[in-house]
Amino acid sequence: MAVRRPVVQVGGARRALPAIDMLPIGPAGNLSFAEIDFSYARVQAKTITLATNFTCSGFSSNGQVDVVRLYLTNAGNYVLGFPSNWQWPGKKVPTFTANGRDVLVLTSFDGGVTVDVEYSLNKGVV
Repeated sequence: MAVRRPVVQVGGARRALPAIDMLPIGPAGNLSFAEIDFSYARVQAKTITLATNFTCSGFSSNGQVDVVRLYLTNAGNYVLGFPSNWQWPGKKVPTFTANGRDVLVLTSFDGGVTVDVEYSLNKGVV
């Protein structure tokens, strides 16, 4: 597992973003499972290399709002499965970018009972 802290230019200052979880999703037969742990890091990145089912864990139990920004690379190249409690805009999972990067923002106000999803597609070619 490699953890890196990207630096961005904000105004005239350079600022480091929070650590990114760069765990690759790799071979496990013909299907991979990817856990999004809300307690681990607020920014996570997953490179998709097989059909993948996502799961979630690590939600707050004290009424705190949980938010994770998830960068997916090559998600459009494979079939993905998401938890039924993920609430997509228009109740429809988007078509992800093949050979590129998509960004999901996952938010839960109720300890993971529901997870609201916002997304931005084709955020850069890999």
